[in-house]
Amino acid sequence: MAAIKLNSLRFENPKAPALVILHGLLGASRNWQTIGKALKDRFDVHILDLRNHGSSPHAESMRWSELNADLSAYLRVHDLKNVTLMGHSLGGKIAMRFACDYSAVVAKLIIVDIAAKKYRPYHDAEFRAMKRVPAGAIENRREAEELLKPLIPDWGMRQFVMTNLVRGEFGLKWQCNLEVLHSSLQVLRQNSAGSITSRDRRCSSLEESPILLKTATSKQCANGCRILNKPVSLSQGTTCTSMTARVS
Repeated sequence: MAAIKLNSLRFENPKAPALVILHGLLGASRNWQTIGKALKDRFDVHILDLRNHGSSPHAESMRWSELNADLSAYLRVHDLKNVTLMGHSLGGKIAMRFACDYSAVVAKLIIVDIAAKKYRPYHDAEFRAMKRVPAGAIENRREAEELLKPLIPDWGMRQFVMTNLVRGEFGLKWQCNLEVLHSSLQVLRQNSAGSITSRDRRCSSLEESPILLKTATSKQCANGCRILNKPVSLSQGTTCTSMTARVS
């Protein structure tokens, strides 16, 4: 399986423990820039763009195994071991799956605003709204917002979606891989850890695991993820923490 070389936003502190942050669906590393800056004195911060997001390359699918392979390749290239892995929303699903498949390299796990379960269909309206904005035919964000408004009435969500607009040669365009992400929603709403086999019983059912014990407020996370100082110890030796904060 060919892994994709992921783009990352770095706040380098080579002598500190590595913190790897994974954003959510339609997000990007830029959403976590403020958090990264707040943590740079204590961690060597790597904020990744997932495949089909941000400045990372586009691909034709979003299978969990492929997302895992991308992350594994990044850690290997940067020689990162015993990492603290934090994932928000979709990034949290990837982080849970990765911690199960590659537990030897994950020292601490932080899951933000997502649980290990199957979710009902979501975000279809947002993607249909984004497809109303023709690539290269819109000159400014105000025009784009007017096209989004009928299907995305919430102002905050519209602003978040429009963070994916970038200027191309002929006008504004979507930076994310719109078609592939939209067609992958049925896969991405599944429990990412649901297909883990008995070879790793610790992660075979995260719904019943002590992995989701600790919570924190968004203020705690914004103030430097102080909850990282209070990891939950698992019987198998891995430590992990869950936060129910909306931060991006």
